[in-house]
Amino acid sequence: MNTAELRKIAEAATPGPWYEVVNDLIGGLAVSPNNKPCSQLDTRNGEGTVADLLNADADATHIATFDPPTILALLDVVDAASKPLMQDTMSGEVRPFCRVCGAPSHHPGRNDLKRCALARLKAL
Repeated sequence: MNTAELRKIAEAATPGPWYEVVNDLIGGLAVSPNNKPCSQLDTRNGEGTVADLLNADADATHIATFDPPTILALLDVVDAASKPLMQDTMSGEVRPFCRVCGAPSHHPGRNDLKRCALARLKAL
């Protein structure tokens, strides 16, 4: 998963929150940043829908639920979790630790599986 690319896509989308609304013009549901039926949207002032979905209620719910603010918040959690840190008890310094054996960063970076002796043993 490329979180940087997902973040770029979410930031470029219509800002949220998004709402699942009734599309009373063509039927079905729509997803819109404006929480009102489609017939009440003022398209001259930039109001509109993100997606019109005919007979796809589950898709409308999914799209509205995973609006850009929600995705960006999830990506913040994913990014934070992918950078594990450990506080050195001697110096108080916070630094990365090995994802495999948990040791302080004697082998930093994404090459933990190649450099960690425990990882090499587990692979046997």
